Amino acid sequence: MGTRAEIEKLTAKFAKAVTNKDFAALGSFYDERARFLPPGAPMVEGRAAIQTAQQKMIEGGCRLLISRPSMSSRPVTSSSKSGAPP
Repeated sequence: MGTRAEIEKLTAKFAKAVTNKDFAALGSFYDERARFLPPGAPMVEGRAAIQTAQQKMIEGGCRLLISRPSMSSRPVTSSSKSGAPP
């Protein structure tokens, strides 16, 4: 399986976990040394803390989570067809 296919497969699994509110599955995407910065909250570290933070966000109404590895040199961008900010 090529890298693109692998990424698409993982992205679909991540989206399914969010949609199904499968917080254990979400937690499995993160290493124990991973860090997550929830909006308007302090940074959390570790799989369990990230899972808890994401659970609070989703249960609070968030329907979209975008994660980016900190080692990425490319920014995550979003655009809409109208050109207006998302």
